[in-house]
Amino acid sequence: MSNTSLALSKGWEYDSADRSTTGYTLDAFGRTTVAPAGDMPTGAVDSQMTYHVNDMVRSITQGPRASTYTLDALTDRYRSWTENASGTSVTHRNHYGDDGDNPSWTEEGNGNFSRGILGLSGMIGTFASSTAPVWVVTNHPGDHVAGMVESLTGACLHQ
Repeated sequence: MSNTSLALSKGWEYDSADRSTTGYTLDAFGRTTVAPAGDMPTGAVDSQMTYHVNDMVRSITQGPRASTYTLDALTDRYRSWTENASGTSVTHRNHYGDDGDNPSWTEEGNGNFSRGILGLSGMIGTFASSTAPVWVVTNHPGDHVAGMVESLTGACLHQ
C-alpha cells in the first residue's frame, strides 16, 4: 500500500465583485485571461484565454495544447473549434437545425461525427461514430450510466 496524502482544503481570495484573485488574471471587463495551474485538471501549467468581442471564448491555451473557437453567423454560438491536443490539429464543426445554440450534430474530424439524443426529460444519450459506433446512455444529472459499442455487422456489444 502506498502512502499518499490528500489536500484537505484550499483557499482562494476574492475581490469586491466576488472574482477569485488567487493566481487569476482578469482583463478590464472582468474576464479570466489566466487561470492558475493548480485550478486546472492537469495542474501542469497556467491556462490562458482570449475572447471574441461578444465575450465568448476565442482561444484556450495550456502549455502546448491549444483550442481556437470560431463563431457561427449567429454570433451567440460556436460554429467550429480546432484543437491540437494530440500534436495534430483537428477541427470540429457544429451543425445546427434551428436558431438555438444546441447543435443537431457535430463533425468531430477524421470522418467521425457525434450527436446528442433527446428524450422527454432532455438529453438521454449520445451517439458517436468512429471505427465502431458508440451509444452512451445518461441519467438525469448527465452521468454516463450505460454504453454499447455497435459492431459494423449491426450487433451491439454491451459495455
